[in-house]
Amino acid sequence: ATYGLRISNIGLKTTINFRIQDHLLLLVETEGSYTLQNFYSSLDVHVGQSYSVLLFGIGIIRYPGSEADPFGPLPSGPHPFDYIFSMEQARSISINISRTLFIKKGLMYDLGMKLRYTLNGISFVHPDTPLKLAEYFQLPYDIASVDISPDSDSPFLTFPTLGTSVINVNCHDFIHIVFYNPLSYLQSYHIDGYNFFVVGIDRGPWDESKMAVYNMVDVVSRYTVYPFSWTAILIKFDNQGTWNLRSQDAESWYLGQELYLELKVLGRMIPQQFLKQLQLQFRQQISLNVEGRPANLYHDF
Repeated sequence: ATYGLRISNIGLKTTINFRIQDHLLLLVETEGSYTLQNFYSSLDVHVGQSYSVLLFGIGIIRYPGSEADPFGPLPSGPHPFDYIFSMEQARSISINISRTLFIKKGLMYDLGMKLRYTLNGISFVHPDTPLKLAEYFQLPYDIASVDISPDSDSPFLTFPTLGTSVINVNCHDFIHIVFYNPLSYLQSYHIDGYNFFVVGIDRGPWDESKMAVYNMVDVVSRYTVYPFSWTAILIKFDNQGTWNLRSQDAESWYLGQELYLELKVLGRMIPQQFLKQLQLQFRQQISLNVEGRPANLYHDF
């Protein structure tokens, strides 16, 4: 059997060392952040700390209704004042980077030979119903069936096209984003609802070896990608909704260099009893305020 345990030290002064005889604890989360999953025979839990672990049972820990004490001595643990053990354990715990996204700037010419800008080969086209409104009113929306392949560092071999780019991410994911600029001028980006911190920046292509020299100590928040260079950021997505990632260059943004990141809502934002009424009001408001637009500006409910 597999058990999920939440271990918290809500005391005032004393550290506890948590262990279960002949069992390893698989650490999966601490202080609200997912960690790299490592096994521990025991965990030092200091005042105010919390851990979530998975326990894979290999025997009966206690019978239901049993009040007898367990037989034999307690499993041995570290010395109560072995701070070196506790420090080394703390160093071994690191946050889990859930996903790496690769975002590359580009350009294209549409069928009318007009210049457009792209991210991962897609020049953004706004749907009739804005994505933020569709998400808020819980409306289904259609996006272009184009794979922008953000999880690969070589996703840019497809022919550029027009489309509505939406990347789905999970709430509380800790994500590593690499922006690449193959063009000869500076590029800056902005993500609504978030601030992000640059941990790496260099010329040429990016590869995993670059992570060894990331600055993880005193990084600053900035948004620039230099010509023929890459910029890497780390960002925790903990704000549910649909967020716009776009170029800060007004021309590039206007001509399609943007996409959306969607954090799926865990529960309904609007109670069901009010949802239909709000959807109807939204449809009526669009009908009154916008003239000359095509009939599919709003959805049928």
